[in-house]
Amino acid sequence: MGSENNENSTQFLPQEDKDNEEELPPKERLAEEPEPPVTPEIEAPIEQLEGQEVVDDPVRMYLHEIGRVRLLTAQDEKVLARKIEEGKHIREIKQDLQQRYGRLPSATEITVAILKKLSQASNVIPLIQKQLDITPTASFTESIPNAKLQGSINGELDRQLVQVISDKTGKSIPETEQFLINLSV
Repeated sequence: MGSENNENSTQFLPQEDKDNEEELPPKERLAEEPEPPVTPEIEAPIEQLEGQEVVDDPVRMYLHEIGRVRLLTAQDEKVLARKIEEGKHIREIKQDLQQRYGRLPSATEITVAILKKLSQASNVIPLIQKQLDITPTASFTESIPNAKLQGSINGELDRQLVQVISDKTGKSIPETEQFLINLSV
């Protein structure tokens, strides 16, 4: 049966290969491997190669890579910091409600808690308006869009404003500062 397979396998070889097969011992036949087809190399234009640098130093590679990344502007940093603060504030509200109820609060419960904090701020808004010489409005919702009021709440804390609100509300300066920061968020 072994010789039969040998004969069958040689019948598909071209005539000259049959001759070579008989001349080579079986081990040498196995050692012969067909050469892989040669693929032409793709050449990059010289302009592309000149722009690329070969850098072996990891620090230089890192600096080269970060040079391609767009950096934050001052305004971008402020927006990012504000979003982080808002996230922290909402997380604190969620944790407070979770401790109070013993379960995760719903979105409605979080919204109600935020509205309660805003209603507490409605007493302070007229004090801020008076200190900033802003004409008082009839309602809290009409006061909020005022750019000067927004600037005093969202910007850097004015020490004089904090002191006046602290005196009028009877709260300590750190409590008043935290209140204004929370109002900002």
